[in-house]
Amino acid sequence: MMSMRIFFTLGMCGLMAACSSFDRVNGVSISSTEEGDSSYCARRPEVCILAGVLITAGVVVVALNARNRDDREETSAAAAVSDRRLKRQVRRLATLDNGLKLYTFKYLRDERTFVGVMAQDLIEQPQFRHAVSTNGRGFHVVDYGRLGVETIGLAKMIEAGRAAKLAQSLARH
Repeated sequence: MMSMRIFFTLGMCGLMAACSSFDRVNGVSISSTEEGDSSYCARRPEVCILAGVLITAGVVVVALNARNRDDREETSAAAAVSDRRLKRQVRRLATLDNGLKLYTFKYLRDERTFVGVMAQDLIEQPQFRHAVSTNGRGFHVVDYGRLGVETIGLAKMIEAGRAAKLAQSLARH
């Protein structure tokens, strides 16, 4: 996806194009008038500014829609970018009974260690292929919900650990 700076630049180019297009009608210059040599935009700046603002707004709306679409693809409750090209220090952790391979890894430019799958593995396995899609940036996204596994965060793990400790202490009494 193009950055907002590029979209802004395109919008400004649209503004300039709108202004210059008002100076030509059917290929004939209307810049010169009998009252003097001023362009349409010089005589009617409010029209040119409004046209440029509308063009710029349209470009921004297109950019925001593209960004929101990419964000929705990557941030659904159980989906995560899981492309091997974005990971480092990848180590196989386990293979589950259903053939799902789990790894530990770090994302590029992140020092935290994660546990998860590799989208490329899933694409190769017909029973898991349906859980992989490609986002607007060309990276593979895995919907863990479609794999039949639940993703949990640290808070849920701590809660489960406390419940297990409580159950164990109650069993001793």
